[in-house]
Amino acid sequence: MKSLFAKYNGDRQQISKCLPRIVKSVVNCYSGNCSDTCRWSITLCNGGIKTSWWNKSINFSSHGLQNGSLKPNKTDKLLIESLLEMKLSQTALNQMQFFSNTTKCESVNRTISTYLPKNKNFSRNAIGRASAAVLKVNNKRDVALAKTLKAVGCGLGRKSRVAVALKKIRKHDIYDCAYQKKFTG
Repeated sequence: MKSLFAKYNGDRQQISKCLPRIVKSVVNCYSGNCSDTCRWSITLCNGGIKTSWWNKSINFSSHGLQNGSLKPNKTDKLLIESLLEMKLSQTALNQMQFFSNTTKCESVNRTISTYLPKNKNFSRNAIGRASAAVLKVNNKRDVALAKTLKAVGCGLGRKSRVAVALKKIRKHDIYDCAYQKKFTG
């Protein structure tokens, strides 16, 4: 799904047209018929000798499985199709409206909980606080602050203290992001 969303830029009609072909090509690939169906599909197998799933997969090689090792019968193929359709079907596509994941959702919920804690009642400014949370999630801290200041009518000069501080915040964010990727994988 990730490859499909990237290739078709989230166009659900194009993605839904491709799903049945992908399921069939994956079943054919597992059956040992990894030729033309895989080579030209989005399944990223490519069907070649060195580029197929059979050659690239660590799990297959660790168990001594090679292309053609599995001989699924009709019921096995139906089972593989039904398993694939859990993720690669029209109903699965409809359930993933925004192609989001749990990590993104938890991040948004945590940010909104920070801006709107449940133990306080924000009768007047709840909408503004929620908007600030969404702005922060969708942008970096410095961009969110610059957009907020611009919306209020405070323009930033190029050499102003605020602009210099925003550059420092951006550098700090870039460093933190690189540090997290380096040490947490």
